[in-house]
Amino acid sequence: VLLNQDVIDKETWNEKTIVARADRLSSKLLQDLKLPEVFGKKIPVVKDNCHKVYDIEDFTGNKPCNFILLGENVEVSSAREMLTKFVELLYSLDSDKLNNMAEINWKSLNATTPMLTYDNTKLRAPAEILNTGIFVETNRSFNDIVRSIKYLMEEYVIDVDDFVFYTN
Repeated sequence: VLLNQDVIDKETWNEKTIVARADRLSSKLLQDLKLPEVFGKKIPVVKDNCHKVYDIEDFTGNKPCNFILLGENVEVSSAREMLTKFVELLYSLDSDKLNNMAEINWKSLNATTPMLTYDNTKLRAPAEILNTGIFVETNRSFNDIVRSIKYLMEEYVIDVDDFVFYTN
């Protein structure tokens, strides 16, 4: 009953109602189960660590912990890993598109060096995507990686609301 009371009589089910339900359930869980500590450490309740690519924010000094692309949650430990895993998901969505981008040594807006290529010698810190021979440039700041993800989303025509990332 507790899990369903927000859903039963709803005429609309959208981001606002889903977030409100998640907030209510998480608050109830923390309140009822009295989970202030895990292994002697306080559990931080952070609501402002969720970001979108169009957020005007400086991510210097931050570190991503996970991202969600089209409903798929991926844990990461660095901005470089976030970019690499993001591109791997793009490859699984449309490998032909990524192959074509690598073929033309695709650059993001205002970039002087390729971001995607088959020629890893063109990159300072290449990371290969799923043993495909496609390489992505990972020698970028967290801020540049967020912008690059935004440009990749535009190329793939992915709505900016279909990707969020979390920092810790």
